[in-house]
Amino acid sequence: MPQLTFKRNAHISYFKRCLTLLPSSAEGHDGNRITIAYFCLSALDLLGALDAAFTHQEKSQWIRWVWALQASQ
Repeated sequence: MPQLTFKRNAHISYFKRCLTLLPSSAEGHDGNRITIAYFCLSALDLLGALDAAFTHQEKSQWIRWVWALQASQ
């Protein structure tokens, strides 16, 4: 039987969990990590939950991480 309702909060929790459970030891070496982060952050934005999902400091950390990856290339 197909699911008849969209569980927005469950999706938000899933994408947040995927972002926080990625191993920090792989952040500079794993090319898939940036892809997963992009997918999760974009999904949270599409759900209208990006601003509510993270504090200003957490958003700044994500921005610094992305820029650090670009600068190291």
